[in-house]
Amino acid sequence: MWQHRVGMRAGVKAWALLGAGLLLSPGCYSLGPFACTDAAQCVGSEGLGICAEPGYCAFEDDACPSGFRFDDLASRGLSGACVEPPSGTGSASSTGLDPLSTTSGSAGSTAASASSSSSSSAEADSTGTINLCGDRPCPCAVELQAGLEHTCAIRTDGSIVCWGNDELAALGRGEFGGVVAWPQRVALPADFVAATLTAGDHNNCATSEDGQLYCWGRNAAGEVDPSLGAAPVATPAEVGWASPASAVDAGLNNTCAVADGLVSCWGDNADGQLGEAMAAAGPSTVGGGSPLQGVEGLAVANRHACARVAEAIWCWGTNFDGQLGTLDAPASSPDPVEVTLVEPARALAAGGLHTCAVVGDRTQVQCWGSGGVGQLGTGDGLDSDVPVDIMLTLGEEVVQLSAKGEHTCLLTTAGDVYCWGPNGGDIFDTGESRADAPVRVEVADTLPEPIERIAVGLRHLCVITEGGHVFCWGSDDVEQLGPFDPPLNMRATELDLACDEIDA
Repeated sequence: MWQHRVGMRAGVKAWALLGAGLLLSPGCYSLGPFACTDAAQCVGSEGLGICAEPGYCAFEDDACPSGFRFDDLASRGLSGACVEPPSGTGSASSTGLDPLSTTSGSAGSTAASASSSSSSSAEADSTGTINLCGDRPCPCAVELQAGLEHTCAIRTDGSIVCWGNDELAALGRGEFGGVVAWPQRVALPADFVAATLTAGDHNNCATSEDGQLYCWGRNAAGEVDPSLGAAPVATPAEVGWASPASAVDAGLNNTCAVADGLVSCWGDNADGQLGEAMAAAGPSTVGGGSPLQGVEGLAVANRHACARVAEAIWCWGTNFDGQLGTLDAPASSPDPVEVTLVEPARALAAGGLHTCAVVGDRTQVQCWGSGGVGQLGTGDGLDSDVPVDIMLTLGEEVVQLSAKGEHTCLLTTAGDVYCWGPNGGDIFDTGESRADAPVRVEVADTLPEPIERIAVGLRHLCVITEGGHVFCWGSDDVEQLGPFDPPLNMRATELDLACDEIDA
């Protein structure tokens, strides 16, 4: 069984391994790289090691020119690599290498520059690195959103960090390309304090407390800003026409926002998803001459969108798979169509080709649209033109719905997480390729704290616990889980959001 080989500081308890999952004792939440500041922290089966630059434990190994090899819990790129000898020297003896004075050669140049200094004023740099805060991640997340292959979080100071696939500028770091494992601070204006965050498939938007709206990421259809061309937008752009915004959501090719009581949408309009038949890329007002008013929530999907108005839901765009949620609706409609609900709507979320809503007393969820791979949670894998009940009897209220692609997940007041649809990344931990009916996500039981927020991506799932910690599991093919792969028998890894920046 996997062992934590690095010694803990006084007062920080060791790992507690329970069954196939990994639970942590109350004093330690570190599931990622172990950063050190002095050699006293580096105690393993090999004996006492050193704390070598850029701040990770290393132990004696005669096969390395320096005589030391980084521990397996060093950051990605340094894990298991030889420590470089000091500049201008050849091989070094085990007693001749000064801790934290080793130059980081080729291994260090491609890895995270993650020294854990006493100044604790780390900033994300242009190479995709970010400092760790001490010997465990700090709790500072207040909101979480997932795109198809990236994740973003709001920290307690109102700044936003993102990680994962950045080929289309989803991380908003001012430049884009490749995949980035370390959470990157989004390049928002210095005085912008985020209050809300939404993630489309490859783009994101955030609003401040006064409703100022900024968006970034993929812009091929003008979903960030039609006036900026089709290139990805790496530095967040202010969306003036939708400010002040009271609600925002984004999908594959579209973004919608509520401003001045009306819904505006922009991006692709091939199926009337901008809410006006003749609109090019927008922005346009949904409903045209009879606009939707009093909108309290939005859910934007691939080629359709929905809005919650009081206790009703209205949808517009394509209806090829029943996305408009009512019988006898046209094949597509730029005019909002009221969904056939038998209970009042409380909340909603949309995946690629389906939508789900919390209804009634909040213990019931209904879904409609495409169901061929289990998106509707009815157990039969069929499409539905009207809302149908998911196959789950809840004894507690649903506090959050999250949908992306063909997945849907919910969180209950008891802290239970249920998901349905394709099981990409094994996020359900069932061993099955898909779930046509909701299944309880047992990985959540291994976390040290109750879950307060969830965010599902294409093949990964992330959560915020009540203490502000972020955990992710599932596929890590484009670094959706952050900079550290979970060891064998561990299904969740914790993200370090560099909270030391906040405390500085």
